[in-house]
Amino acid sequence: MRLINYFYAVLLLPAMISCKKSTEAKVIGTIERLDPALDAILDKDVRPVIIAEGFEWSEGPLWVDPYNMLLFSDVPKNTIYKWTEETGLEPYLTPSGYTGTIPRGGEPGSNGLLLKNKRKLILCQHGDRRIGMMEAPLDIPKASFLSLAFEYNGKRLSSPNDATYRSNGDLFFTDPPYGLPKQENDSTKEIPFNGVYKIESNGHVKLIVDSLTRPNGIGFLPGEKTLIVANSDPAKAIWYAFDLDEKDSVVNARIFYDATSATKK
Repeated sequence: MRLINYFYAVLLLPAMISCKKSTEAKVIGTIERLDPALDAILDKDVRPVIIAEGFEWSEGPLWVDPYNMLLFSDVPKNTIYKWTEETGLEPYLTPSGYTGTIPRGGEPGSNGLLLKNKRKLILCQHGDRRIGMMEAPLDIPKASFLSLAFEYNGKRLSSPNDATYRSNGDLFFTDPPYGLPKQENDSTKEIPFNGVYKIESNGHVKLIVDSLTRPNGIGFLPGEKTLIVANSDPAKAIWYAFDLDEKDSVVNARIFYDATSATKK
């Protein structure tokens, strides 16, 4: 269940920023600093402000440094939006996750976004059930995609949700059922579990974890030996840590953070 269906794009801005499109932006809340190490990442005067609003469900924020632009997905709208300081909010790419012609329900758009080699846009595409790469340049977007992964052991993926690159070029991603019209009970779901996978340099898709109910956000700890995966199941909202050996098999799985009690408040 989605508890909120009205989303904002929020940016952390220095208190004295000179920004034509953000000077009148609404400041929301404050930043709670639980560890002084945060000061090395965020300026003490930084503030969260709303830079855009009115989305059905915004996801996958990606800052593209060469073009000073923020990209993010509105999943139900099958659209990626762009925000820049100069021009504010603009549509960037549609369709972003479902390129078929047959109308369908569910959550069809792109979700997680990331860059390959700082120049190619990689998309977790719910509707097309794949990890895709936009073939067009970043500054001239076009809805033409190359499939990087769409199946595991001959069975179609459900709806890739989020992904992260390792420095050697391996791409790790999560595959919950959120993009399927009936999610877990959808008749088109081919894989019986919701997995965490790796795309190897030769294109082979390797299963890393098959025990999570709703694998979602994903990233590496420094050193790239431990993979963190957030499970977005309200009944078991837990972040897990998976230590990987030299063959990327899990050698130590453990709870990194238990957010279950927070989701019940």
